[in-house]
Amino acid sequence: MPTVTFLGPEFWRNSPDSGREFNRAVPQEKTQAWVDEYRRYLVAPHWRVEGDEPLTVDVGDDGLPDEGWRRADIIDWIRANGGTVGRVYQTKTQLLGQVDTILNPPAPEPVVEEAVEEPVVEEVVEEVVADEATDTEIMEE
Repeated sequence: MPTVTFLGPEFWRNSPDSGREFNRAVPQEKTQAWVDEYRRYLVAPHWRVEGDEPLTVDVGDDGLPDEGWRRADIIDWIRANGGTVGRVYQTKTQLLGQVDTILNPPAPEPVVEEAVEEPVVEEVVEEVVADEATDTEIMEE
């Protein structure tokens, strides 16, 4: 069973669950479920937790955590699968968007080859019209 000890700086502190208060340097035994529920309040250097079983994340067949995605787990998964986390702070939703992009990369854009048109050479055909009609023929009519 885990043991939780308050280390200060005050002489006492209220319990995160509004239960029995913690006195400095006096350990209290708590259940693993209690530690898991209030873990976010039990941070060093003010708290010491001994005998704790760390949280585990169940991994599915696809290598992704099934439930309980924590931000740190998402970042680790992105880096392990060739992605980068560029900004100092990204929300969990933004990180999950990156996971989706890694799992379902966008289809490559089709390359459209432009048809190269050969210059059109215009042929100029000069028609030679024979002047067969003579002035006399025109006058006779």
